[in-house]
Amino acid sequence: CVVDIDLENHSYEIETLIDLQGFLAKTGEKYTDTVVFAKDWEKMMMQVVADRAERATDKKVTCDISSGFDCTLVAYSLHKILGDRLVCSSKVSDVTMEETDVGLMSQFAKLHNIKLEMIDVTKFDENETDLSTEWNKNDPFQIRVTGFENYIKILENKNVKIQFTGEGGDESYSASEMDLPESFPVQNSFFVNVMYLKKLKLERLFTKETVDYALSKERFNSRKEYPMVVPTSSAIPTENTFWSIWEKDIWMMNPFYDTRLLALARMMPESIKGMKQERKLVVLGNLPEVFPKEMFVQKKGREGAFVGFVRKQRKFVLEILENSVLSNLGVIDKDRIIKMVEAEKSDLDDPEFAIVFQTMMQLDWFLQKNLA
Repeated sequence: CVVDIDLENHSYEIETLIDLQGFLAKTGEKYTDTVVFAKDWEKMMMQVVADRAERATDKKVTCDISSGFDCTLVAYSLHKILGDRLVCSSKVSDVTMEETDVGLMSQFAKLHNIKLEMIDVTKFDENETDLSTEWNKNDPFQIRVTGFENYIKILENKNVKIQFTGEGGDESYSASEMDLPESFPVQNSFFVNVMYLKKLKLERLFTKETVDYALSKERFNSRKEYPMVVPTSSAIPTENTFWSIWEKDIWMMNPFYDTRLLALARMMPESIKGMKQERKLVVLGNLPEVFPKEMFVQKKGREGAFVGFVRKQRKFVLEILENSVLSNLGVIDKDRIIKMVEAEKSDLDDPEFAIVFQTMMQLDWFLQKNLA
């Protein structure tokens, strides 16, 4: 997109450069053979990674991996191109072993003779330190006290300049279903909000007035949504950390941004198109030379690192709530949330709640320190 900023009038306009309908109309003929599709998917990833790697011949490159499929497919492709030049890296934590299984990663690396360095961030995920003295009023996301910051600093010290990731992989397998939501982005945004607030019941964290406004017709009718062909999940994970990465002169490289992969994904066989979460497993199950069978197990995210926050930092959390700016603005009902925090068991033990709640506390604390 092109952003036109008017500094004098404190306004801006955005012009999209994406021809969404043109992209959707160019979908090729659907595959009928899942094995053939899987092989072509592997070849396309190899090409996409190669196109990026050849521009970094004089830079130190790494690939961030977990025990999932997307980042390991990227790592496999990158190793084919760079060979021993590539040293993959991984954040590991005793708190989030279901997201990053050390045994599975070691097995994958050994299978392909990939060098792998593991960086332990357990102490950051355990929430044992007193965050009331660690948080920084200039950092709304508190990146400085996370395992991610420590991880990136280590990469900086190793003179890494480019890190490949597998962000956006999940969404790419759903590219064949983007026609309707991307053609009606405002309506799609509304239903996403309904899902989070109603289906996942996150509305319990907010006042009725906040929920009513968040889902109001007036709010969505006034919004401008811009078409985005590439997976939003390949951008979102770094939107609050970009500045920290940029300071360290490291560039995140997400192959799943490439529209060639998305165009191919739209040609996925109809037989697996409707499988939702299982479609990735079906496709990649046809690449046994890449993925050992042990990797085909349920994988979770980093929810465990958030669930412990409210329990380990209860005193600090209650202090934030007692002085809550969000409560004064009518956004949250602090009395209801304080009862959750003080209860032995509550909705805050739900991982979805825990993630949103910690982010909300970070925002509230940041506002308290900067609006005083």
